[in-house]
Amino acid sequence: MNSLHLLYISALEDTSVDLSGELKSISGDVQIVYINPDNKETVISDSTNDSRKGKLKLDTSIKLDKGKSRLEFRGKDTSFKFDLLFAHIAQDKFEYFSAEEEEEYDEESFEGDNIEYSDSKGEKIRNEGKDKLLKKVSVTYTDKDDKCTVLNTSLSEDTNIKVLVEANVSNIDHKDNLCFGGFRLTYKTKDGEKVEVLKHKTNEFAMGGYAWQDSFVQEIELPKGTNKLIFNSYQGKNYKITLNIQLFQVD
Repeated sequence: MNSLHLLYISALEDTSVDLSGELKSISGDVQIVYINPDNKETVISDSTNDSRKGKLKLDTSIKLDKGKSRLEFRGKDTSFKFDLLFAHIAQDKFEYFSAEEEEEYDEESFEGDNIEYSDSKGEKIRNEGKDKLLKKVSVTYTDKDDKCTVLNTSLSEDTNIKVLVEANVSNIDHKDNLCFGGFRLTYKTKDGEKVEVLKHKTNEFAMGGYAWQDSFVQEIELPKGTNKLIFNSYQGKNYKITLNIQLFQVD
């Protein structure tokens, strides 16, 4: 049984939130499980119990215990999509409520590591560690995912951002041929405008086992507010792509 974290929570007292939306299984079955501070598990939803195979509608209230807890997806050999919304969140009852794991930072930990990348042209890219690390995320998509939100970046003011991306592509099934047409990363601002981050088009084809990786860097300016980083894939078949992304605030 594999797991994927959905939400990290640090509640100041016992409380609850509402969860609604849709969970669509592409292959296999998937659960949403709540793990309380004492590691007691409660199944919130389970696609195996749904008569409409492949699609699960959610509209429920989740009781949350005081302390640090989390919500996870659970499944085995599972591929799925979801569109979920948390509502009725009493902000004064939470110390932390996020899709990203809470980290204990001191002032120096906001400084980026000295990281060296090679871009698609083979040129060395180096981050000297002086920029402030804002976000770090690793996500995997398959040929079934044509458009997904990678992460949300909330800014208190207009900010210059450096985006470092490491992309790794391989076969889902090493017995079948792979086609990979590339991918695109675009920020969608709170006003609906689009800010291009990365556009990589290629025409990869392989029989049997295959592995490809490349690194990219881009500096952009994002406006104040919540900006969504969107992943788009170009045409392809039988591939999975893992993106390791780091965002830095550029002084």
